[in-house]
Amino acid sequence: ASTLARVRADRGLATSARSLHLAFTGPPGTGKTTIARIVAKIYCGLGFIKSDKVIEATRRDMVGEHLGSTAIKTSTLIDSAMDGVLFIDEAYTLVQQGLSGGDAFGREAVDTLLARMEDDRDRLVVIIAGYDAEIDRFLASNDGLASRFARRVRFDSYTPDELARIADFIARKRDSSLTREAMVGAWRVSTEGANCQMFMALTRWSTGFRAASRGCPGDAANVSSWTINGNQVVLSDSGGNRVATLFSSGSDRFDGQTTSGRAISLAR
Repeated sequence: ASTLARVRADRGLATSARSLHLAFTGPPGTGKTTIARIVAKIYCGLGFIKSDKVIEATRRDMVGEHLGSTAIKTSTLIDSAMDGVLFIDEAYTLVQQGLSGGDAFGREAVDTLLARMEDDRDRLVVIIAGYDAEIDRFLASNDGLASRFARRVRFDSYTPDELARIADFIARKRDSSLTREAMVGAWRVSTEGANCQMFMALTRWSTGFRAASRGCPGDAANVSSWTINGNQVVLSDSGGNRVATLFSSGSDRFDGQTTSGRAISLAR
């Protein structure tokens, strides 16, 4: 298709606009970066881009220390991704909320990105990633963003069975084995007067336990990992920030508070 489009363009014939940019949405740790690398290889194989390289970036790679420097920094980053894919993780952080006078640095980065996506549309593919609601907010912040990222791929949270298989796979690679009880457990979470399920898989050797919540309200909805230290359990979000600290209250039960001061408990 891309070859035909080039032939038509060379002969002065009309060609339909083609957007290869994508928005990947879903919780962290669900394979968005891995799939971005696979998409790059597919696009390259189809001739849409010359290289299958993927340049991974976040806000700190695009925003400068003072106004005016952000455009230069963002443009330099884009230059490094030319003829390949620029993957912006947690892209919604480019537009910060609650800042007095708005986020001028973020706007400068977004404006530069949009201009380069237009100027280099035949040489650059951009994939943004983040939570569904946050990506919605990000795209709504600028009409140009919404039109350029019209295709969305959603990544669901892992199911309890999938988490168990991941734990088992990691254990087997380390010549170890886990009992069924050790691999995954469903815990009841009580907070803000509501109950939900949180599935905790023992996949920690050096990077922390994985957690997947289902329908949890408030702070508990952001939990993506947990650590155990004696009789203490710490729940954290995708950025490693503490969400809640709980202490053992007996067999298979932990009670504590979230960072916002809400009571929370975990029980088998």
